[in-house]
Amino acid sequence: MNNAGGNTDCDSDGATDLAAYTRDFHANLDANLVSAALTTKALDDRLAPGGAVVHIGSIAADQGAGSYGAAKLYG
Repeated sequence: MNNAGGNTDCDSDGATDLAAYTRDFHANLDANLVSAALTTKALDDRLAPGGAVVHIGSIAADQGAGSYGAAKLYG
């Protein structure tokens, strides 16, 4: 069961600095999407036959929420 993550770009919506927005956007993808992919890959050969990794998504995926919503779409 993977329920890790968090919204790391809460303050980025009104950002006018493209570099800061880009940094926060990537931090959010790393915290929510990349971490899920790496967790699954790390457990790939450790799971019992028929075992599975379950990722928890978020309703934010259906409601937008910037990069957080995008990262949680298929969580």
